[in-house]
Amino acid sequence: MKLPKSSIARVAAAFASANLGDPRRNKRVLQTVSKLAKRPMASLPEAMQTDAELEGAYRLANNRQIEPQSLFDSLAVSAAERAKIARLAQGELPIFEPGLELIVASSREA
Repeated sequence: MKLPKSSIARVAAAFASANLGDPRRNKRVLQTVSKLAKRPMASLPEAMQTDAELEGAYRLANNRQIEPQSLFDSLAVSAAERAKIARLAQGELPIFEPGLELIVASSREA
């Protein structure tokens, strides 16, 4: 299985806002998820192309200074943005109130 380049870029973009406390960690997470997205059916050793990349991926996964919540938050922000763009593309207009979001659909046919 091979993902299109646009999907691989979207996966990397989903983690772009993650703040892992060190720019090297941020870079490593982008490299690792990009490699995994390129080969989604591969094991970690198969997806990483060099021993250094594999070691970096394992260090990233085992790093106690990384809060998993920061990765989840980054994915949530990305998913919300994609949903907002999709709604706007379908002609829906989000209306924002404190603590409330209503969706008003366009009456025009696409």
